[in-house]
Amino acid sequence: MRLAENEILFRSNSAWAERDLWRTRLQQAYELACPYRNPYQENNKGPSSTDYLFDSTALNSVPRVANRIMNDLMPPGEIWFDLKAGPLTEKDKREEINSALDKFVELISVPFRSGPFVLAVVEYFLDLLVGGMAAMLVLENNNDDSNPVTFNTVSQAEVAIEEDANGAICGVYRKRKKIKIRMITRTWDDAQIPAEMQKLLQTKNKGKDKDPEVELLEATYHDPKAKTWYYDVLWINGNEPVRIVERSYDDNPWQITRWSKIPGCAYGPGPVLIALADIKTANKTVELILTNAALAIVGIHTVADDGVTNPDNIRLAPGALITVKSNGGGTLGASLQPLQTGRNFDVGQMVLDDLRGNIKAALLDNALPAADKGVRSATEIVERMRENIQDFGGAVGRITSEFIVPSVRRVTNIMAKRGYVPNIKIDQLGVKVQVNSPLARLQSVNEVENVVRWLQLIFSLAGPEALTLAAVPEKLLPWLAERMSVPGDLARTEIQIKKSISKMAEAAMAPAAPETMRQPAESPSTNYAMAA
Repeated sequence: MRLAENEILFRSNSAWAERDLWRTRLQQAYELACPYRNPYQENNKGPSSTDYLFDSTALNSVPRVANRIMNDLMPPGEIWFDLKAGPLTEKDKREEINSALDKFVELISVPFRSGPFVLAVVEYFLDLLVGGMAAMLVLENNNDDSNPVTFNTVSQAEVAIEEDANGAICGVYRKRKKIKIRMITRTWDDAQIPAEMQKLLQTKNKGKDKDPEVELLEATYHDPKAKTWYYDVLWINGNEPVRIVERSYDDNPWQITRWSKIPGCAYGPGPVLIALADIKTANKTVELILTNAALAIVGIHTVADDGVTNPDNIRLAPGALITVKSNGGGTLGASLQPLQTGRNFDVGQMVLDDLRGNIKAALLDNALPAADKGVRSATEIVERMRENIQDFGGAVGRITSEFIVPSVRRVTNIMAKRGYVPNIKIDQLGVKVQVNSPLARLQSVNEVENVVRWLQLIFSLAGPEALTLAAVPEKLLPWLAERMSVPGDLARTEIQIKKSISKMAEAAMAPAAPETMRQPAESPSTNYAMAA
């Protein structure tokens, strides 16, 4: 059942009470790693000051890693997923179902190859790296037939989530503290503007408030009995919230991903929060180094209180001339003499290098060294690729289960509602989403290598005849094609391979034809030519 307004507000307040416990650490993470999109500053529409930022290691690594995750999991312009028959599908029907699903994958992937999705997913991964959680609202676009799906990445600072007893997300609550009233109907075309809000709009014409704003709460919660997700928008008007939008969906329109998760808590730290101590230490170390360097260059001087020197007239800067009574030496000394400003200071470079290495390791920014540091061997490159797979393993699994699969399911349902594709139920049992991005293909390389080594070992020990006894070609060849993401129209299926093997066996078992039957008949023209 749809909840009452006060019950929604109570659940939202409980979810936000837990979310606010992370606010201080998240604010520090954005200030040091991603200051230009810090949602916790007072006016986040303007550029954030970076006067307190002295080390840019995290600032440079975060966008680089976000772009790499996108290119490894969802390369722009490519089809990075397939729909396949799930494990509960009967084996003799899988090839037929896979062939039918291949026809719709290209249509379903059109929204994922659009510019709005690419822009939204980059912001999504930035929030995931810095805040440890990312949120995207995927809705049907009723205003543009050429772009049926809208992808709206929402700052994690605006979203609080609620979990059920099994740890699954059952509620998403978004606070929109300042939204212009005139934008409400543009954002929700089915919004019902109450009379009190209409009065606020009328004050605009009287000049009291040029563009009035209100506070709204977007509440999305799940009813397990009805198997429905309710989406409500409430106007927070004092202690009596007013519902202005009512919708229901078969699936969750919110795509919420956590980089990691703490047991018993709905949230977990991301890479920046994990490396926050090293980031703060490196930033302070560089600040002290610059302060020490400034002291070494400018120095600190003592002024004799002799009634002659006026400190207000002394300018300590490169090229400055300080008038003194005497430079010492001889009667009056030299007319012009440089002031000794050198200082011996330790910049702590070794400590700073260790800190920067720890930060890059925590942010998974393990790119190859510069070319001027020597040519990398093929073995080193392969091992680095394996390390990437191991480092991203847990995060990729959570991104796949909490973002990729729900997003494909959500877009498929919207495309089916618009009549572009049939109603395909993606439950990972009957129909599953198979990711074929570059990183997923790299993960399949290990399985292929193990099988190839096994075949090579059999060949070296028992010869080629043993391969036909140990391996099943009609199963092995399609398996290799699937693991290496070979297009379905280029590789034969298991049934087609079985038929080809049967025909080859029948041809081999057929009796040999007599020699006279195998010679072609001579034509009359040939006989005439031979006689001549």
